[in-house]
Amino acid sequence: MTAGSIGSAIGSAIFAFSAENFSRVFLVSFALSVLPLYAVARYLKEPDRSGADRLESFELEPPPRKPVSNRSMIASVVVMGFLMACTARMMSNLFPVLAIKYAGLRPAQMTVIYTIAVVLLIVSGPVFGWLSDNVSRKLVLMIRSLANAFSSVMFWAFPNFAGMAAGNIADSIGKAAFRPAWGAMMAHISSFDRKRRAQTMSYLSLGEGLGETVGPLLGGFLWSTWGLAVMLSVRIVLALLCEVYTIAVSGKIQHESRR
Repeated sequence: MTAGSIGSAIGSAIFAFSAENFSRVFLVSFALSVLPLYAVARYLKEPDRSGADRLESFELEPPPRKPVSNRSMIASVVVMGFLMACTARMMSNLFPVLAIKYAGLRPAQMTVIYTIAVVLLIVSGPVFGWLSDNVSRKLVLMIRSLANAFSSVMFWAFPNFAGMAAGNIADSIGKAAFRPAWGAMMAHISSFDRKRRAQTMSYLSLGEGLGETVGPLLGGFLWSTWGLAVMLSVRIVLALLCEVYTIAVSGKIQHESRR
C-alpha cells in the first residue's frame, strides 16, 4: 500500500516537473517494473520440499482442531471482502480524474496529497494492526466502510484541494485499517481446516479480487451514465450496507469459533 501511494506521488511529481510529459512517466514506470524481476530471480529461495522437512513440520504442527462446517461462513466472508473492496475501488482509479478535471487541482497539488497518504500509511498501518489484535478486529474492519462513506461526502461536498485531500486521507486510513484485520480474519478462518488452509484463503482472496475488479467498472459506469453525484451516492449506500453486513458476519464468526 505504501509503495502504491509512493508510485502515485512519483508519477504526479514527474508529470508536474516535466511540463506534463507523459513519456517520462511511462519510462520511469517501465524501469521500476523491471526491478522486481531481478529481485525475485536473485533472492527468492524455494522451500525445502524433502520428506524430512515435511516430517519435521508435521511433528511441530499443533494437534488439529475439529473441522467446522464453515461453507456458509466462508461464503459470507467472501461477500464481505467483495463489498469492501468494490466500494473502496470505485474511486481509486477515478480519483486523479476527479481531482484534476472536477476539482481543478494541479499535478503539484496531487503530489502533496499522495505524499500525505504515504506518511499516513506508514504511521497508521501498525497502529491498526495492534488495535485488531488487542481491541477489536470487527471495529478495525468497520473503519474501512466508514472511511469510504466519509471520503465520498468530502469529494461531493468540497470539490477543492482541502476536500480532495481529506477524502484521499480517509481512503488511505481505510486501507491501512483493512489490511491487517482482513489478513488476521483469513488466517483465523483458514485455521478451522488446516488441510485446506491455502484453498480456503484462495476463496477469501477471490472475493476481494472480484471487488477490486468490479469496483472501478461500476464507478466508471455510474459516473458516465448518471453523473458524479449518483456514483458517490451509490458508494455511500454500499459503504453503509457493508457496515451492517460486517457486524453480522463478525458475530457469526465469533459464534462458530466457540463451537
